[in-house]
Amino acid sequence: MERVNIMWFRRDIRLKDNRALEAALAGGLRVLPLFIFDTVILDQLPSREDIRVSFIHKALTNLNSDIYAISGIKDSLLCLHGRPADAFEYLLNGIESDKSLNSKKQSLKIEGVYCGDDYEPYALERDKEVEALLHKRGIGLHKIKDHVILSPREVLKADGNPYTIYTPYSKLWRATLACDRENLLKSSSMPALAGKIFPAAENFNSIPRLADIGFSECESPDARWTPDFSIIDNYGKIRDYPAVENGTTGIGVHLRFGTVSIREVVTIALEHNDTWLGELIWREFFQQIIFNFPHSATGSFKKQYDHIEWRNDETEIERWMAGETGYPLVDAGMRELNTTGHMHNRVRMVAASFLTKHLLVDWRIGEAYFASKLLDYDLASNVGNWQWAAGSGCDAAPYFRVFNPAEQARKFDPAGRYITRWLPELNTKADLQSLFTPGTGTSKYPAPMVDHKFARERALATYAKALKG
Repeated sequence: MERVNIMWFRRDIRLKDNRALEAALAGGLRVLPLFIFDTVILDQLPSREDIRVSFIHKALTNLNSDIYAISGIKDSLLCLHGRPADAFEYLLNGIESDKSLNSKKQSLKIEGVYCGDDYEPYALERDKEVEALLHKRGIGLHKIKDHVILSPREVLKADGNPYTIYTPYSKLWRATLACDRENLLKSSSMPALAGKIFPAAENFNSIPRLADIGFSECESPDARWTPDFSIIDNYGKIRDYPAVENGTTGIGVHLRFGTVSIREVVTIALEHNDTWLGELIWREFFQQIIFNFPHSATGSFKKQYDHIEWRNDETEIERWMAGETGYPLVDAGMRELNTTGHMHNRVRMVAASFLTKHLLVDWRIGEAYFASKLLDYDLASNVGNWQWAAGSGCDAAPYFRVFNPAEQARKFDPAGRYITRWLPELNTKADLQSLFTPGTGTSKYPAPMVDHKFARERALATYAKALKG
């Protein structure tokens, strides 16, 4: 009877510097690579043409090719489709009923299942169910820290409680890294896999076609397979200007699905740009918030903000989604999102502030829309940033801070290059002059759907009323 370990790929679709894979290989047993197309997640997607599913599919194809190149085992990546607990039940039953996973029909025993740790509410629930199932069969589930430098359990206040303010969290995060940098940032090269991969997919399923799991091929022009680190040295100077060509690294989606190692990324940040490092720390800050305060995934972190009387006007929400608010910077951002699955970070803040403050729409509606569109969607960061914009988050902009979309456009897109890229109807000199003049719609573009001064005063009164109670 051959004993094997399973490597369950999740937020770490790569071979290089994959700590869960290293742990799976360390026991000296052959490893069965596994990925599960999780129907709990897939069934919630609003469209069967989802750029993230296509991205994952391509990443898995690349992973399978990398395994073959190193191990000589073709189609070694086993892909299952369903609820994770059901997928493991199917896999284990197939083994025990002698539907052997290799052509020689030899007996097989799974010793352990290894995977990268995950801190979001659904992930914790999923892992608890899978762990209970495996435990009944005497199989351990080994969750290894991989997609963060410091886990939500590692950066705590002196009294053992989690931080809820970014600045002190960031200081301790940096100090902790400095004290153990060699270990925390140690990055391994491609593993030696010759003779170490179990050819499970020869008799089970390899990577299915997208059509086999109910999806169609869908690509985004912004889905860069190689992050652009060349801009990092100037990141602090250009990060707020959406018109800058390739002004972002494109790293978000790679961190989300683990096609690059966070240790390698943080090492680059330490060597090149402290401002960019701060953004990576914000990512880990939000990871520990969602883990330590799971209620914040669906409710306001500051619970008194749940008393706000949102207007939630459906017609206005639809205009915001379509990029038809009459505020060019907001509309350009929404059209970029709808077209590419990407939106510049500065514009995300303006669009989120506009929805929550100008239109008084519940932040959860905006968060859900971004969740349905963003290529780099990450629950912890998306929720954290939406609550920041709404004022309801743990370390948020105060409720009385209301972005003026016209001023934001004048400051960060002064020539209108970003705006006209996504609003090509504004293509004359007169059109460009009207971009920063609220209330001056053209025959080709609507006037603002709400006056900024009126909306600001309405928002302040609504928030004040809710928070006073």
